[in-house]
Amino acid sequence: MKAVFGNSFCDFENLISKQVEVVGVLPEKFEEVISFAEKVAKNKKNLELEFSYPLNQDKALESFFLKSLDMNDVALITNPIVEVSKILRKLTKCKKVNIKLTSLRSPMCPIFHVDNIPCRFLVTLYGSGTEWIPHDEVDWKIFDEKDSNKSPLKDRYKIKNFKTGEWSLLKGGSWQENFNGVVHRSPHNNEERLLLSIDPLFLETD
Repeated sequence: MKAVFGNSFCDFENLISKQVEVVGVLPEKFEEVISFAEKVAKNKKNLELEFSYPLNQDKALESFFLKSLDMNDVALITNPIVEVSKILRKLTKCKKVNIKLTSLRSPMCPIFHVDNIPCRFLVTLYGSGTEWIPHDEVDWKIFDEKDSNKSPLKDRYKIKNFKTGEWSLLKGGSWQENFNGVVHRSPHNNEERLLLSIDPLFLETD
């Protein structure tokens, strides 16, 4: 398995390959988004915004954020969310996405785990990025020991981090056969973070 990193959202389509487990994109002008996210993190200490967004509706995504954030430049994050949501629809045929924007001051998911979903966008907009381990570097015996405090790493390898502002698309456990999903966790610190996640949603009538 391999990871693909680039600076164009078109790179996310590499996830179709059975040999690719994660795609990371650090887009142009990501510094502007990080600056905006810092203001959100400082002003909205207990932010927990979550909603489902139908991909075939005309209602502007900004309306979901304006009331909670009370900031004029929300387009800095809503525009890329619209773009990556279209990519999720193309990759998974989903009709909706679940969007979650959360301010954190402690690890949300401190234990290494995989997500039992097809895929997930994770973006640390402010603060330390999500930690992860490439599939071929995971010690699965340790990983399966749910009570173990050891990091499930093979010898000589180190835990990796996604960069702040990097849009990361991770394969989950239900994407393809014989792949458990990308092993990841929240960074182990108590600094302020602003985390965005986007998941595909599927209707019963799909």
